[in-house]
Amino acid sequence: MTAICIPSATKTVISNNFADLSRIYEDGVNLCLIERPFPAAIEQFVYRALQNAGRVEISQPVDPLHFDFNRLWPKAAQLPGYQDWLANVEMLATAFCELFGRRAAAPPIVDPRYGVSGGNS
Repeated sequence: MTAICIPSATKTVISNNFADLSRIYEDGVNLCLIERPFPAAIEQFVYRALQNAGRVEISQPVDPLHFDFNRLWPKAAQLPGYQDWLANVEMLATAFCELFGRRAAAPPIVDPRYGVSGGNS
């Protein structure tokens, strides 16, 4: 039996430029981390929403072209900053789909503190 040694990809890209997410396609890159500040309205919304609604996790397929993001977290819809937060979630879901050539991000995990994380379809 012959052993084949395959080098692992270990390069991480850390940036504050959202466009650098596309660097995930560079040889050897296995992680892209984009550091970005949240506007005050989103931070305040998340704080209030977690105070009022407690911990929440929403997981469902999202096709950014046909999904009604306004129905994403109806329990928090009356809070100031909800529309800003929704716009951020929609932008992240759309970017994920465009970056990875997917029609839908499924199932995204929506954490109000961060927006959307991962999922595949």
